[in-house]
Amino acid sequence: MSIFKTSCPGKTFIAGEYSALFSQKAIVLLTEPSFRAEFYMGDCTDMSKHVVPKHCTGFVTKHANILQNIRYYFFDPYGNIGGVGASSAEFLFFFRAYCHFSGLDFNLDKLENKNKLLASYHDSCWAGKGLRPSGVDLISQNYSGLMFIDLMNNITKKLLWPFPEVALTLVHTGKKLATHEHLEKVSAENDFSSLTLLTEEISLSLEGGAKEKFFHNINQLSMELSQMGLVASHTHEILELCSKSGLFYAMKGCGAMCSDVVLLLYGLEKKDRVQKFLESHSLRVIANVGNIGATCV
Repeated sequence: MSIFKTSCPGKTFIAGEYSALFSQKAIVLLTEPSFRAEFYMGDCTDMSKHVVPKHCTGFVTKHANILQNIRYYFFDPYGNIGGVGASSAEFLFFFRAYCHFSGLDFNLDKLENKNKLLASYHDSCWAGKGLRPSGVDLISQNYSGLMFIDLMNNITKKLLWPFPEVALTLVHTGKKLATHEHLEKVSAENDFSSLTLLTEEISLSLEGGAKEKFFHNINQLSMELSQMGLVASHTHEILELCSKSGLFYAMKGCGAMCSDVVLLLYGLEKKDRVQKFLESHSLRVIANVGNIGATCV
């Protein structure tokens, strides 16, 4: 029996969840705990297996000669809460498994392999209706830490966290949005150019250690997303609640409709107060700045 085990971190868009649909640029935070998968090939007929997820069936069918009879197990440490990259992790795992069992290289630092993964992803996960997923999050989950991704120019750059006195926390809203269904309703005529510029500015402020500029641009991005009607009502309520607390330098919702995850930035000296605040409002923490640097295998 041949066994292939693999993993990748959870992901959150710090910036670029919408502008990436056109510019293919985004800043993505990769965090522990990691998703994991196991694939078994050979004499494993007595073993149960997980059902192949819908967004991976096209890829599995196309490569049925390799993948059809494989036993597959997926481990989601986040409990299927949404917004942290389970779907893209699964597709990445099936691509890696296909390459492994076929004897092919799946090093995504090679442009040819990256393009193969993106082409397979778009072919399997996009039916041609609405906006096509950028694939930025899929590519990012092959890395770890804080990443600036620019697929158009083949840039995958790790950004160091330059503010040791600033804490970063991600909280889950308790809601889940089906991203692919949402993108079917987003018009290609939307002008996301201002969001692209802010994504680039946020990247520069991180590289330059410009703390106040970083806070300003995060808040500005949050405001523009809201003005464009791209912030879910429940996320808006959480942002208002956090704003009124006076604890945070900056905050924004992340991902499609900013629905699933909220980014919070605050002084490290306020850590205990922030923890009590989040607990009092039943806001689940899914990552802190210490979670940056997940590894993938």
